[in-house]
Amino acid sequence: KEEKEKEKKEEGKKEDKDKLALQQKPVYPESPKQSAARRLFAETEGKKIIGRSVVKKKPPVGENSVDAAGAARGQKGLVFASRAAPSLSALSMRSALQSKTNVGPPRNVTFPKNDDEIEKLVKDPNNHLRDAIIECEGKCLYVSSSILSARASFFARAYHGVHWEKNMEKLVINGCSFEDLTALVVSMYSTKLPVLKPSNAMRMLRLGVRFRFDYLINHCMHYCDPAKGNMTEKLLLEALKASEELKLVKLQKHCIQLIVGNNMYDKVKDADVFEQLSDDYKILILEKHFVATRATKKDLKKEPAE
Repeated sequence: KEEKEKEKKEEGKKEDKDKLALQQKPVYPESPKQSAARRLFAETEGKKIIGRSVVKKKPPVGENSVDAAGAARGQKGLVFASRAAPSLSALSMRSALQSKTNVGPPRNVTFPKNDDEIEKLVKDPNNHLRDAIIECEGKCLYVSSSILSARASFFARAYHGVHWEKNMEKLVINGCSFEDLTALVVSMYSTKLPVLKPSNAMRMLRLGVRFRFDYLINHCMHYCDPAKGNMTEKLLLEALKASEELKLVKLQKHCIQLIVGNNMYDKVKDADVFEQLSDDYKILILEKHFVATRATKKDLKKEPAE
């Protein structure tokens, strides 16, 4: 019986210790950045904080002081390092660290407001947002990898994928002009998409598909909608080729709708681009054209003669 009672008492003590351990909050050691930020903030306030030791502080004077009651009683307050700056927050600690080490944007820097300012920003090698470089045609853009990764999955894989090398300084992009790439990057920084014209619509569409920028792809598709009236004959031929190479079903539908609706089959079939299309695509266009012509002939027969 005595042995059983001793075992019960020992088990009870273990349970009490476990409960106390769960109730107590874990204390994590400070990281080097946190300790450096805390030291820098203390230096700006005219104080010196070493480790987590207690710092003696003179009692405050005045009605608006933190410890006015203690000052009235003549007591010397002992303030811990965490209370040395009652308004200290994570943001102020980070800004203090950045101002000392020149890392990150300073406080007085604002984000560019229009596309011209964004273009100047990405071409400036000393801009405060840059952490990556894109090279095209021997020229460089100094960009933020986080902004580009959030907008296009190509850059997310390039900068944060498994095969990304942190010591890689430049991402070289070939097969496009520097002006088109700049317009693409500016549209990723801005909330506005690039202005499309018949001369650049297919180039921007190819860039959108290449870099997997869905907003730009949808923007180009909306521009090529026959209902908008933006498609010219030259743009239609370019769209036929792009829809075949990029395998864009929606763009194929727009092209077929425009060819059939405006009776442009005779013009399109004589073009060099039409010969480069696959046989399935040619047959599909011919079938749609044949069905449309038969329907128009039936409608003409049904009309009463005058």
